[in-house]
Amino acid sequence: LLVITLTLALTCACNSSRAERHYKRGVRSMLKGKPAKAVEEFSKAIRYNPNYGQAFFQLASVYESEGLLEKACGIYQELMRIDPAMQTEAECRLAKVYSRLGKWQEAVACFNRVIDANPAHADAHYGLATIYRQCNENEMALRAYQKAVECNAQHFEAHYALAVMYYIDGKFSHARTHAALATERFPSAFKLLALIEEELARSTGAHAAS
Repeated sequence: LLVITLTLALTCACNSSRAERHYKRGVRSMLKGKPAKAVEEFSKAIRYNPNYGQAFFQLASVYESEGLLEKACGIYQELMRIDPAMQTEAECRLAKVYSRLGKWQEAVACFNRVIDANPAHADAHYGLATIYRQCNENEMALRAYQKAVECNAQHFEAHYALAVMYYIDGKFSHARTHAALATERFPSAFKLLALIEEELARSTGAHAAS
């Protein structure tokens, strides 16, 4: 019995070491722009360690970046099953993939579960807002973008989206605030900010004339 126990322990340790080796090779392949090789290495890592959450996550990420969205969905779902510690992040990524597939209801359900588990998850609020905007639910989109920046004041994507929405609605003071913040990440925000300043100057001139 002792021999069997020691043998199993050595086998597990050996498999874990092999999994780690293939995982590192997969990461290097990703950095070198070799997605097919990365998939091969991450798959080997999972073969040696079926509970290797990071290997599942990176494998799904490669599929996602290569446009293999259905495969990415399957891997994220499996990751959620095997590694509860990564469930929130995996489900948020799954929701984004559903969004790319046009599966709006599935995406919204995922984002809402993420928010239920972590109400301050800015990316989930941003993801919901993007879906609402695509579905022309502008008021819901606006509230979700606002929630995203409440949760993360440096969520520049949400600031930019808010600037655009406020600009379209003619709320130029609000638009200016968010556009100014968005310039830290998006060069195009400078052009938007200039347009907003023109509208504010025109509005000020009109009031002065009256």
